[in-house]
Amino acid sequence: MFRKKRREKEILSIKDLDSVGYLSIELLKRKREKEKLSIPELSRKCLVPCSTIRRIENYQVSPKITTYLKIANGLGLIRFKKRRI
Repeated sequence: MFRKKRREKEILSIKDLDSVGYLSIELLKRKREKEKLSIPELSRKCLVPCSTIRRIENYQVSPKITTYLKIANGLGLIRFKKRRI
């Protein structure tokens, strides 16, 4: 019982403290829904595990910038290519 309350508190703190992150996650989620992509389809397009996308959309984790960029690229919001050094 104690763990569940603690987890809910952490999820709320991500939303409350990082409003820019919250809005960017909403943008990704709405774009995915608008394009009628399922989470597994998006996962295949951007090479990010389904479980990670689900946790991001449910505000359980805050994504790393590289993960966010991969998802945004998979949705066509941005275009970037990895460069070899």
